[in-house]
Amino acid sequence: ITTKVTVNQISVGTPSVMTATYGDTLDMLTSQFPTETVGTWSWVDDQLTVGDATTDTNNIRYANFTSTDDNYKSLDNVEVQIKVSKKNVTLTLKTSGYTYTGSNITLEYKVLDGATDITNDVEVVIDGADIKDAGSHTLDRIYVNDKNYIGEVVLPTITVAKKEVEKPQEITTSFTYNGKVQEYGLVSTELYTVSGATQTDAGTHKVTVKLVDANNYKWQGLNGDDESADQTYSFEIAKKAVKVTWEYASSYTYNGEVFTTPKATYKNVNNESVELTPSCDKSEFKAAGTYKFTVVTDNSNYLLSDTELKITVNKATRTV
Repeated sequence: ITTKVTVNQISVGTPSVMTATYGDTLDMLTSQFPTETVGTWSWVDDQLTVGDATTDTNNIRYANFTSTDDNYKSLDNVEVQIKVSKKNVTLTLKTSGYTYTGSNITLEYKVLDGATDITNDVEVVIDGADIKDAGSHTLDRIYVNDKNYIGEVVLPTITVAKKEVEKPQEITTSFTYNGKVQEYGLVSTELYTVSGATQTDAGTHKVTVKLVDANNYKWQGLNGDDESADQTYSFEIAKKAVKVTWEYASSYTYNGEVFTTPKATYKNVNNESVELTPSCDKSEFKAAGTYKFTVVTDNSNYLLSDTELKITVNKATRTV
């Protein structure tokens, strides 16, 4: 009696869920196929990418099993689940080189996938990005907000430099007292204020230039503690030089009487005569001899010349 017995082929176990990183191609996952001695696994299309990052089990790709043993079935288009993780990228943030502008600064950053710049292809979120004033500012973090990429910088410190302001030049004009208000030549702007620049009296006056916002502005060319300090200038108004005019007798001869003190005057800036009070080097202007008269003024706006006068009183001639 002849009996025919059919021995069915059996199937090998199918691949479990595979793991990948966004950007991988299927050929990079070949090592995750089950190790079989009765055949080989291969992808239907090993150049396909693994797709977007996801933990969803609906991410399916297809593989074939080619049996090398007659007892095992070859399999076509076997579904393989792939979980795809986000790809780590390099996120670099420019933390210095910013200057105060009066508005929130625009932070500069770059996202690199290896050597490829993908900055314009992904969204970057900056927590605490409203930075305007000069100084050091610490952000909460900056991170790539993308379904396929991941990268972040935690607690970066951003440095914003003060904006430079050109320091006003010293005025070299010469000033002399004229009785009127005179101006040094520096005026306030939207960036700094000027005080002490209008004066009338002779003397050395201090002109002060003060930054309106010393926290965000500095003087060009200055650094450190003095970079935003008040700047001072010397506003010098010279005294008006005037000549003393003396009025006195053409000659003096002792006569036993006290002579009248000479009269001294000068012309002020309004061309008015100002009388001075002469002082004498002797207690009495009477006896024969030489006398020196001197005048000074308590008006600090004038510089007197010819302030001394010498007069000789001649001896009297006795008649016999």
